[in-house]
Amino acid sequence: MHRLTGIAPERLVTDHEALMSAIEAVDESLRAGADKERAKAAIVRFDDVLLAHLDREESLVIPILLEMTPTEAWALIHGA
Repeated sequence: MHRLTGIAPERLVTDHEALMSAIEAVDESLRAGADKERAKAAIVRFDDVLLAHLDREESLVIPILLEMTPTEAWALIHGA
C-alpha cells in the first residue's frame, strides 16, 4: 500500500501486533484448567480487535486492490 499511495499503513501494522497479542491471550486462556470467564474475555477481545482491523483493512486496502487488474493485485499480494 505504501508503494502505491505513499502512505504507510501504520495502523494496519500495529493492528497485526495487537492481533498476535490477542491470539496469544486466547491460546493461554484455553490451556487445560483455564478459567472459563478468562477464556471468554480473551475471545471477546480477539473478536473486537479482529473486526476493527478488518473494517480498517477493508476501507483502506480493498479500494486500492479494486483499482488494479487481477494480475497487478496478485503480484502485490504475493510479492511477484
